[in-house]
Amino acid sequence: MNRLANVSIDLDGLGCYHTIHRLAEPADPTLMYTLALPRFRELFAELGIRATLFVITSDLEHEAVVRELRLAVEEGHEVASHTHTHPYNLRDWTDERIADELKQSEDALFHAVGVRPVGFRTPGYNVDTRILRILAERGYAYDSSVFPCPPYYFAKAAVMGVMALSGKPSGSSMTDPAALLAPLQPYRPSRFNFSRPGDAAHRLPLWEIPMGVVRGVRVPVIGTSIGAVPAAVARAMARALKVGQPTVQLEFHGIDMLDREDAGIVPSLAGRQPDLRRAWRDKRAAYHACFSEIAHSHRFMTLQQLVEELDRTSGSSLA
Repeated sequence: MNRLANVSIDLDGLGCYHTIHRLAEPADPTLMYTLALPRFRELFAELGIRATLFVITSDLEHEAVVRELRLAVEEGHEVASHTHTHPYNLRDWTDERIADELKQSEDALFHAVGVRPVGFRTPGYNVDTRILRILAERGYAYDSSVFPCPPYYFAKAAVMGVMALSGKPSGSSMTDPAALLAPLQPYRPSRFNFSRPGDAAHRLPLWEIPMGVVRGVRVPVIGTSIGAVPAAVARAMARALKVGQPTVQLEFHGIDMLDREDAGIVPSLAGRQPDLRRAWRDKRAAYHACFSEIAHSHRFMTLQQLVEELDRTSGSSLA
């Protein structure tokens, strides 16, 4: 099988970060599209990469957001669903309410850019078997929510614990720990356990595309970790990520292309969000080095193209 790579970007608006950190200041609802996304598009155009953009579709009420998203689609980038309202506690909702949330997202994307999504990522990587079943029933080709990364899980738990003790609990939510030991490569999940591949008789008719972590140690190679290091270290991280992995997943957030000097970033957020403290030009250099290293051995494509390739060449789990 070909060695394949993908880049996906969660276009979480600044309001999501204000919610996580319990900040009262109003957040610019368009900055991820008017500033961060153009910076990503410029980098991707330079490297010939087509990415997958996970969209919170309530943001599409802003004309500037729709305009920038249409430009990305025209350039060949995929749009996928990141829900309509970005509820961190989606796992706690009823089946009917989840299905309605998905429908709102699907309809909004179709109205804005003429495309119905075939892919989904749940807020905060907080997926479970029931959500995957609902996605399958609605005809999705893939989910990309599983983050098989113990270091991230325990770091998130520690931060949320400190916030709770301080009297300002986080607006985020912990994920199902079953995801921590999920496969690192794309797989067709069991209809009984989202974190394990199913056999031919008991698997869901969609793919799960996990977040990228290094094989063995399972440390994350995502926008946050790549943007925190010099370009030479980012290149080394990319080399480590590729070892033993025929597909490479690189997951980013729009905020990965922003810094504290950008208009719209309030000081209280910059003080709480560490990745904003590094200049975006330095982060861009690290991303460029990482993508270039991956491109030496892997072919970049969107997640939709990836699952189409998996269907053609595999038809079963790669785990």
